[in-house]
Amino acid sequence: MAWNSELQWNLCEMSLREAKNKLDGTEQSEKTRKTYFYDTENLDLYYNGVVIRERQTKKKIKRTVKVDVDSKKRIPDRWKNVTGFKCEFDVHSTQSSLTCSLEIEIERDSEKDKPLLSNKQIGFLKEFSTAIPLLPKVKRLGVMQNKAYDIFVRNRMVSLEANLIEKDLFMEISFRSTEKNVEKNREYFQNFLDKKGFKLCRNQGSTSLEKLKLLRPR
Repeated sequence: MAWNSELQWNLCEMSLREAKNKLDGTEQSEKTRKTYFYDTENLDLYYNGVVIRERQTKKKIKRTVKVDVDSKKRIPDRWKNVTGFKCEFDVHSTQSSLTCSLEIEIERDSEKDKPLLSNKQIGFLKEFSTAIPLLPKVKRLGVMQNKAYDIFVRNRMVSLEANLIEKDLFMEISFRSTEKNVEKNREYFQNFLDKKGFKLCRNQGSTSLEKLKLLRPR
């Protein structure tokens, strides 16, 4: 089965306002959230290919379990119609990896009555990872402030996201593509960023580990 891809670029040495101005598009949505990750003190989940992320707004909590998956692995059909389940390729520069995730939404008022993961998410982890024995050691790490925009640019929806951990800022610009058109769209958007004068980071890989190291207890 062909999965969609998210093409991502890391931005450095520029403000969120500067990046928005350079896009020069029509803003479709704006989200301000607190983001938490759950892991052990040694980040054992991450090193086993698992990320548990929680995004909080005033009324809702979205908790996502995300797992690295072998792109040659066949995804069982029973998962494809489960609400909140998706698989996609995360594409950074020339690197590409397939991840599958299962997201649940919780009302803030009922959060205290809910376990960290739903039964479906536990089943998902059992199916796609070997991380279940690690869960008793998992704790919530520090907070990351998140601001995200969806902006319509040249007939394409572009996502611009800023994540702040104390004084460390991580900015990312991305858009989605079909797997078939990844190379064509990556070249198109790379040229667009160059012409607009976006300042790209030297590191164009995933910044997940860097963020987790900053968030874990010191």
